[in-house]
Formats: sequence, structure tokens, C-alpha cells
Amino acid sequence: MRDRFKSALESSLSLKTCHYGDLDPFPTDEELISNIVPAIFIQPQRVPSDFATLNQRYRHTYFYRVILVDRLPEGITQEHVRRKIELVADVVVEDISLNAATSPNYGSPAKAQTVWSIVRSLDYRPPEDSFLVSVNAMLFASAFDWEVKLLMFK
Repeated sequence: MRDRFKSALESSLSLKTCHYGDLDPFPTDEELISNIVPAIFIQPQRVPSDFATLNQRYRHTYFYRVILVDRLPEGITQEHVRRKIELVADVVVEDISLNAATSPNYGSPAKAQTVWSIVRSLDYRPPEDSFLVSVNAMLFASAFDWEVKLLMFK
């Protein structure tokens, strides 16, 4: 998924980094920050799963937090921030819906079918924004919570 984000958003957002993991450790040196933003961070949250049924089917629900970090140019408006994170959310939903008929490969012998992919909530001023204030690099963060439900079978 990280590679799909990068290829789909590289030109429209001038994306430099797409990282699977947390914001920490985020660089505090201005020159290093310039080399990585705009950036997307995909944080896995949790993966609850059901027990297998008699027909060997069970469900996995993947929860992710997707964070967009970008420069905060002078005069930026909330509308500008909203358009960027909504563009990222559109790519997530569009990509999964186009590929829902295919069986994702998660490196296990089980097969999977995508049941749904939902952007649960958009945060225009997420808690991660407070973390970026401490960096003193004129950055902003926007985020959304993403849920993917898979039906797994052997």
C-alpha cells in the first residue's frame, strides 16, 4: 500500500516520503526535514480477527492512521489543508475499490477477499500537529483513520 500511495500522489502532492510507521523519530534539523516533506506516514493501529468458522473463513480488520505532513506556507488556509488530506483519502478508497475483486497477498497460505475499505474520520487538526509544533519548522499535519476488512479463507 505504501508504494501505491507514493506512485499515486508523488506528482500531485510533490510527495517525497511515504513511510510505514510512526512519526517518531522525526528529524528536527531543518535541512533533513526539507528532504522528507511532504510526507505520508501509515501507522498500523490494531488487527482484531474472528475465529475461523466451520468453512475455515475468518475476518481480519486492519486499522490504520494515515498522516500527511507538509510545509505550512505563509497565508495557508484550512481549505488548502482539507483538499490535500481528502486527495490522500480518495486514493485509498479508490485503490481498494478497484482491487476488491483480487485476492491480496499477505505472505501467508491463506487467501483473502477485501470486504470493505472505509475512511472512518478525517482530522484537519490532529494530535500529531502538536508534535510538529515542537520541531519549529513551519509544518502541519492532517490525518484520517482507515479501516480495511478482509475475509480470509484457506
